[in-house]
Amino acid sequence: MRVGLLRAKLPFEAIFVSQKDSERCPTVVVLHGGPHSVYPSSYSKSLAFLFVQGYNLLVVNYRGSLGFGEEVLRSLPGNAGSQDVNDVLTALDFVVKKGLIDPSKVAVVGGSHGGFLTTHLIGQAPDTFVAAAARNPVCNLSLMVGTTDIPDWCFVEVYGKEGKQYYSESPSVDDLIQFHQKSPISHISKVKTPTLFLLGAQDLRVPVSNGLQYARALKERGIESKLIVFPEDIHGIDKNDVTSPSFQWSPFPIEMSGVSVIMPSPSGSKLLVVKNGEKGSPTKLEIVDQSHVEKNIHVGQSIHGPLYSDEWFQGISWNQEETLIAYIAEAPPQPKPAFNDSGYEKEGPSGKDFNCWRGQGDWEEDWGERYSKKGRPSLFVLNISSGEVRAAQGIPRSLSVGQVVWAPSSSKGCQKYLVFVGWLEHNGFQNTSRKLGIKYCSNRPCALYAIPSPFEALGENTLVSDGKSDSVVIAQNLTASISSAFFPRLSRDGKLLAFLSAKRAVDSGAHNATDSLYKINWPSEWNMNEQVDLTEVVPVVMCPEDGSFPGLYCSSMLYDPWLSDGYTMILTSAWRSTEVIISVDVLSGKITRITPEDSYYSWAALAIDAENILAGKQLTCPMQDVQDCLTALDHVIKEELIDASRVAVVGISHGGFLTAHLIGQAPDRFVVAAARNPVCNLALMVGTTDIPDWCYMVACGTEAKQYASESPSPDHLRLFYQKSPVAHISKVKAPLLMLLGGADLRVPASNGLQYGRALRERGGKVKIMMFPEDIHEINLPQSDFESFLNIGVWFKMHME
Repeated sequence: MRVGLLRAKLPFEAIFVSQKDSERCPTVVVLHGGPHSVYPSSYSKSLAFLFVQGYNLLVVNYRGSLGFGEEVLRSLPGNAGSQDVNDVLTALDFVVKKGLIDPSKVAVVGGSHGGFLTTHLIGQAPDTFVAAAARNPVCNLSLMVGTTDIPDWCFVEVYGKEGKQYYSESPSVDDLIQFHQKSPISHISKVKTPTLFLLGAQDLRVPVSNGLQYARALKERGIESKLIVFPEDIHGIDKNDVTSPSFQWSPFPIEMSGVSVIMPSPSGSKLLVVKNGEKGSPTKLEIVDQSHVEKNIHVGQSIHGPLYSDEWFQGISWNQEETLIAYIAEAPPQPKPAFNDSGYEKEGPSGKDFNCWRGQGDWEEDWGERYSKKGRPSLFVLNISSGEVRAAQGIPRSLSVGQVVWAPSSSKGCQKYLVFVGWLEHNGFQNTSRKLGIKYCSNRPCALYAIPSPFEALGENTLVSDGKSDSVVIAQNLTASISSAFFPRLSRDGKLLAFLSAKRAVDSGAHNATDSLYKINWPSEWNMNEQVDLTEVVPVVMCPEDGSFPGLYCSSMLYDPWLSDGYTMILTSAWRSTEVIISVDVLSGKITRITPEDSYYSWAALAIDAENILAGKQLTCPMQDVQDCLTALDHVIKEELIDASRVAVVGISHGGFLTAHLIGQAPDRFVVAAARNPVCNLALMVGTTDIPDWCYMVACGTEAKQYASESPSPDHLRLFYQKSPVAHISKVKAPLLMLLGGADLRVPASNGLQYGRALRERGGKVKIMMFPEDIHEINLPQSDFESFLNIGVWFKMHME
């Protein structure tokens, strides 16, 4: 096996892994997702499998990949689908001209943005590839923008640095056309290559509708394709096989079954073992020493839900005395509204009140991909001796928290404060009140905050929030001068607090970019009223010279990255097509590459002990029917049968479509509205509904049959948009109640959610209720009753 880097004096690289007789063997072009990611020259089980099957591998880190400097990274947004496509074809031409491969035996594979590239390549270079495979591919940005947890990514992908100013929850028809033209689906008529699609049904990042639409369109054109859907998988298609054996060595007497997280104490003599409860059962916290379980604490759902065990929000921190443990867990759910037998809401009923039933309450957003049904990561502290768990006070509900650490001890030897990362719910480009997907997206604004421990006695003048409002808070923002701060790491002597910043990503809108490293010289007697100074240690590198340091690209950081001198940090960062270990002197900013210069393999720092590093190598429909409704309304007004100043409108499905059209086209006629599973955007619905032909019928009338297609043309997308209520959203004044069925396949909830979010973005008054188990009709007995009860209350509230 030969491994080489192709260096053609271009700001990207490809790794060619060849068989002994490479020119006789088939070749697979491998493409990473992101696009701001990188395929490092390190071991990969999937690539190893392809290699042992007899394939050459050409792994392309196209321009826009991490590790090549900020200027190169910035060159891709706005040029996706062209620049990256050309880079892949350039790399392929290189190995062909060198006689290293047989050009008649080339396949291509990629996932996410790599799938976007894969489907672009088989459309733009249809005679190049004999086979293709795409995992959860982005095929149609005009569909994705209304269904994904990161709609902002679509704008940046298409418009580049201007995407941030164009971002909206309701893209204009011109936006939709741009999205379509930049998408693989715009080249689908040229595709010849047999293609395999692998889709995760639970994918929130690139919902399954994207790949399904493209695959169906290929079949419609007679192109060979195969579709595999993994019902329980998300974007990464990486669900563990629970039947596979698992082995783990441990010096502690731990039963590993059901364990979610393990965190050793600072001395290494104890462990916190976390077993998250399922389906409402308590979370179990065990304190284990080297001979037995010292403490066993059960924490009920009324205190908090499961602890976060992911690589982003997770934070578990022992204090130095090993008496308290701070951690991040899901906040207890908001109480559901309770109603008596007559349907009147009851105030504060007990859980044992058998004369009431509970409804759904307001719908709450989560943090998208991998965080389904997790929306409020919150801070808690466990007192080990008493077994008591307390929630941190003074943190507003609008702040999601993570990555907690204890601040350094005071001169009295007591750790009073906690430092954590906070993400505001209003994290969209226009400060929209939406939790945009956060997985793989470092462009979400965040900051470091400090708060007293809930077990510390607070001063008489300290203001404490009740946790139910944002009116009074004491959490101190330590990094308000920059737009991003995360991965806080305190030096062992407590004098330095270092952290990373993705301010370049936040400010530009790119979902990943070059990181910066900052430090805070922590005062020995710091208090909550004291400001701290930020110092940039490692700035962004725009244009690195050949072979020189390209800037920081750190997707993670060791929990304790410090050498024994107290000022040197060990980091793993992308350096062109490899991951390398570097040291950073946080006093001088000096950076030293530890991984050998001539190494083509990737290295990662796994742990540090003193000076030792453990490393691992939508014409007539919405005009005629709207006019009919207004004509009927005018008639009863003219006959003086009603008060024209007190008119509401309600509808379901196409009736909801009409409702939304009416409050947009006749904004002064209705004082309030309610819509159940409404059709709000035909351009979005056509790719997600089980009846896409209906969208053509609504927009095109009797000519629909000849135009219907699984891949709508740009002209049809423009028509769908013009026929939709979303085209009139800027004129809406009426408060709107939206009732959505979470299991609706006819008009999927994404249609109503997009419209509701767009109204909120414009300052409109909107309330969204989600019925998770209901389909299009919302006809489960309790749901049917609750929905019309809420409609009545909503109308009464705004008509009196």
